[in-house]
Amino acid sequence: NKGASLSPNKGSFLSDKSYKYDTVYFTSKFILEKIDKNNIFNRKTNLDSCIRYIENVFSLREGSPAAVNYLREVLNLLVFSNILEKLDQDKYCVKRLRELKFIAKRVENAYIFLFVITYKTFQNEKILDLYFKYIDSSTQKEKEFYLERLFEFITKNSKRVAEPNSVWGKLIVKYPLMVLGLFYREKVVSKDLNIGYEYITVKSISMNVSGTKTSSDITKKNDYIFYFDFEYVAKFLKRFKHIRI
Repeated sequence: NKGASLSPNKGSFLSDKSYKYDTVYFTSKFILEKIDKNNIFNRKTNLDSCIRYIENVFSLREGSPAAVNYLREVLNLLVFSNILEKLDQDKYCVKRLRELKFIAKRVENAYIFLFVITYKTFQNEKILDLYFKYIDSSTQKEKEFYLERLFEFITKNSKRVAEPNSVWGKLIVKYPLMVLGLFYREKVVSKDLNIGYEYITVKSISMNVSGTKTSSDITKKNDYIFYFDFEYVAKFLKRFKHIRI
């Protein structure tokens, strides 16, 4: 998306569910399978089956209130990325079928999509250099300085943020840093924007893992996490000459 920005006119940038590559992958697969002959996806008529699908794929308890957000946030991101066009409250037209098929082909492709759209957004906002200063920092203090600059810029330029120091203000900074950070082998950033000691892993940006909102007795079906092909991702991204590898 050449026009990707922190305050888009349509759709929305990364959110709680849509910065996780597996949410994007599985939900895109569902959308692709449910479009009609005119490439129209109807959210309303497919909502119940999508909720059941999400509950099954992500091992959520039946009736989980979060399930509907998986679809909503991915739809918003695909609109933001110009892959979908929102026609009305419920209908979406697939504008870029090849791209949607690419995302739905394998989990690594969904991550590549997230990486590229995040990279392009930072590039359009002219904060790539600031981001690279952040990842190239040699000391913790220097890294925290550039993180603060990123926070100031993103919260100031995003219409989604009413109060910069709110939890939401910090989260919308965390999401893109986690997406880019997996590829650049960066350390985890917490919801409070504290830089952790552990490096970002595939599990860090996977939705289909056990956590505070998931009971320990629920077994996750997430073998793809353990077979994620980083070599494939790196090889694919080398095709884009403007991306720093």
